[in-house]
Amino acid sequence: MKRTRSGEPVDPRTMDKLLRRRRSVLPPRVPESQAPQAKAPAVAVVETIATLRPYAVRIPKALELIGVKRTKLYDMIKRGEIKKIKDGGTVLIPLSSIEAYFRRKDDGSS
Repeated sequence: MKRTRSGEPVDPRTMDKLLRRRRSVLPPRVPESQAPQAKAPAVAVVETIATLRPYAVRIPKALELIGVKRTKLYDMIKRGEIKKIKDGGTVLIPLSSIEAYFRRKDDGSS
């Protein structure tokens, strides 16, 4: 005879009722071959994610984008050629500032 957690005996008919009740509450099992497949994201969403770009970058990335050394970049910031955003101890360079710098350089050299 089966027993409860507290050790009391359980009548087999009561156990059958409990098991039937539990089965009726659980959802039926679906074979994996019939399980719904995850839908692929819409093309528009994928294209939007692919075109996202950061608003600002940190100093190492800005150095890579501009192609100058750290000292030169800080001189450019000091002269106002490149703008910076300070967030606590983090210095960010807006990409718009880098693009504007190159536009000014391109217009001045022609």
